[in-house]
Amino acid sequence: MPRRDSHIVLLAVLAWTTLLGLLFAIQYQSDRQSTQTMMLQAARGIFQQIVITREWNAGHGGVYVPVTGETRPNPYLPAENRSLTTTDGQQLAWINPAYMTRQISEVAGKRDGISLHITSLKPLRPENAPTPWETRALWDFEEDIPEAYTLDQPPDGPVFRYMAPLPVTESCLPCHTRQGYQLGEVRGGISVNLPAGYFIAAQSAALGGTAGLYTLIWLVGAISTGVGTATILSGKTRAEAASRAKSAFMAILSHELRTPLNGVLGMLGLARSTELTEEQQSLLADAQAAAQTMNLHVQELLELAGLENGQDLLQKTCFSPAVLLAEATAPFAAAARSKDLAFSVAPDPALPAHLVGDGARFVRILGLVLDNAVKFTDSGSITVALAPGGLEDGRYVLSATVADTGCGIPPPRLTAIFEPFFQDADILTRRFPGLGVGLTIARRHVEILGGTLTADSRPGSGSTFTLRAPFETRGDERREEEACRRPGHAWEKRRNASGGRGMIPPDPCKGEKWKGGDLLFQSAGSQNCIPTQQPVTHDHSP
Repeated sequence: MPRRDSHIVLLAVLAWTTLLGLLFAIQYQSDRQSTQTMMLQAARGIFQQIVITREWNAGHGGVYVPVTGETRPNPYLPAENRSLTTTDGQQLAWINPAYMTRQISEVAGKRDGISLHITSLKPLRPENAPTPWETRALWDFEEDIPEAYTLDQPPDGPVFRYMAPLPVTESCLPCHTRQGYQLGEVRGGISVNLPAGYFIAAQSAALGGTAGLYTLIWLVGAISTGVGTATILSGKTRAEAASRAKSAFMAILSHELRTPLNGVLGMLGLARSTELTEEQQSLLADAQAAAQTMNLHVQELLELAGLENGQDLLQKTCFSPAVLLAEATAPFAAAARSKDLAFSVAPDPALPAHLVGDGARFVRILGLVLDNAVKFTDSGSITVALAPGGLEDGRYVLSATVADTGCGIPPPRLTAIFEPFFQDADILTRRFPGLGVGLTIARRHVEILGGTLTADSRPGSGSTFTLRAPFETRGDERREEEACRRPGHAWEKRRNASGGRGMIPPDPCKGEKWKGGDLLFQSAGSQNCIPTQQPVTHDHSP
């Protein structure tokens, strides 16, 4: 595998790894958040249970329980209520809500490792003094923050800390009025210290399973991505090699055909110049026409092969859009007249005097489209229009449309007409000659120009092809015109040599006109050098 393809395969696997890593990170954060939510809900549940028991205790004014080793009379309670002795001599200790909270905390700590701490900014017992974290939480409660929680990592294991405020109620006033608390104020809070090891262990177990699953998915995906990308690149390489081989074969074959064809055409021309009978002249004319058609097909194959191999480069020259239009349409006026078709050309007066770009390629594209228009139109008309198409990326766009009243193209086939060797009818039944590469060549030329070629057609109503291509503009019109008239310039070469085309493009800047009534241009002014706005319809009557 070439090094470039290997890099692409590695990039594909890296992209898959990055995607899966991102998904795993999202899954990890989601699991972590879920674990924290479970710990928070558990801590909230414990806090609410403590609050309920405290409310029950406060609602009864406290309760008396037998004195034991763990439950002694509370020295911080009033002496007269701290304890009492029953008639049978049993001593009882008074348990108020705070004392009950401490008693429950001791039981929970021994059984489940859960600790409860009742605290306040003004504690009665030194043991109830808040820790630094509890102090911050108590100050937050003064700002109406409903709760506080955090996950700590002390040396003896992770702990989830939760704390919520305890507001002063009616049942709290008998004990806490002397501390200065009023109804509704926050007198303190209860912190719940929940061992987080169980939750984190469960999360780690789930995360291990998820990591194993993601590893398996990554392995399968990496292999599939690598193999798939390598297969695609290999297929692409083979397809490109096959395409190059096909183009090379077509070029060699076409070249080998063209050489003897030129000899055949030359010999036929020489033969027709000798003394021949009328029948011999007719036969040689037919043979020469067939050879010329074959030579045209060979030229098309050579052109297509060169375009597919990337051997055709842009040639920038200065040109007049008016002259460009005349040069593109002139060869097809006679063909339209021979089929009794109305052939009109409509240049827009707003066209600039000169542009810079590959004008010859633009002419070639219009010629290919016009060739199809004349070929597939049996009656009616063909109209060619050239107009400004606006500015795109600072370049001037020429917009040309070719509309005919021919047989039209079914909508499902519109995208296929630009494919090589496309024929709209069966090769054995079709009545129009050709290889089916004209529009393919046109599309390739348009791509080199950086433009677009689109088609709109309805069967029985004709077709309209729209060509848009960008060109460069210059600020100095006089310099442009001088450049176009410079000896050896491409425009001058077209002016000075007919090249066997039978017509030489006129110079609209000089008011020149086409001869023979095929096309008629009129100067709209010596400054702009623009053809007449009105299209000229040719009268083909006898």
